[in-house]
Amino acid sequence: MLGFLLDEYETPARVSIVQRAGAPSGITVFVPDAERVESGLYSYKYLAAQLTVSLGGRAAEALLLGEDDVSTASADDLQRVRSLARRMVAQWGFVDERSPLAGAPVAWESSEGSGLVRPKCASKATEALIDAEVARQVDDAYDRAVSILRAHREALDATVEALVERETLRRSRRVPLG
Repeated sequence: MLGFLLDEYETPARVSIVQRAGAPSGITVFVPDAERVESGLYSYKYLAAQLTVSLGGRAAEALLLGEDDVSTASADDLQRVRSLARRMVAQWGFVDERSPLAGAPVAWESSEGSGLVRPKCASKATEALIDAEVARQVDDAYDRAVSILRAHREALDATVEALVERETLRRSRRVPLG
């Protein structure tokens, strides 16, 4: 649902829930911006929106069911969030101005990441700062997802009801955040 609410991200073409192994799981198919795909360039605003949208299922579960009843349905989303947030900080230099990593943008790892077979570009202390900044980026995106869904609770409830009834929704226009 967040994809419909955030202008800075791609337009969802289809939202669907399916039963897998007896548990519902969801998928959202987006219509990528051809110019962005062709250029391969992504702004901080776009990437932050991608984090927020990716955390939308988890945030919706927390709002609808309560934190204690959140399921493992968003496991794949959480893996993508971790990977994207790590690249944002360690490869592309997207850090908060208050972060100890702020200043001149630095790539702390190559596009292949860092690890056992790849060269380390950061000290243990810097790795800890990178981890803290990644956590902050994810926390901010999750808080934004919860805030937007809470503000649009009626639309969230209607979306859930429609998905339960029809399993797949298609929509091409955006809902203003207003």
